[in-house]
Amino acid sequence: MAETTITEKVKQGFFISRFPSWAKLAFVERADQEFEGDYGMCLAQMVKECVEYNRLKELLFSGQIPIGVNSQSETVSNKKEIKLANGKKLNLSEENKDE
Repeated sequence: MAETTITEKVKQGFFISRFPSWAKLAFVERADQEFEGDYGMCLAQMVKECVEYNRLKELLFSGQIPIGVNSQSETVSNKKEIKLANGKKLNLSEENKDE
């Protein structure tokens, strides 16, 4: 059996099975808008962003990136709670700090 060369594989195309239609539409739209339809460069950029995101998430959850709520901030000081991205609410009122 003859071994397939890289050039022959490239000519066959690049296929990903089980790729959701919403993700394909978003990918093609981004490739067209930001990379003039160059799917390879778009994919490379998205992989870089994914690696960076995972690294930042790792640093954040391991406590290596300190975060906190600035209680002196005008935008936060007048609020009694903050709605988080996951839908949960963070209570900021003084009366519930001991709970």
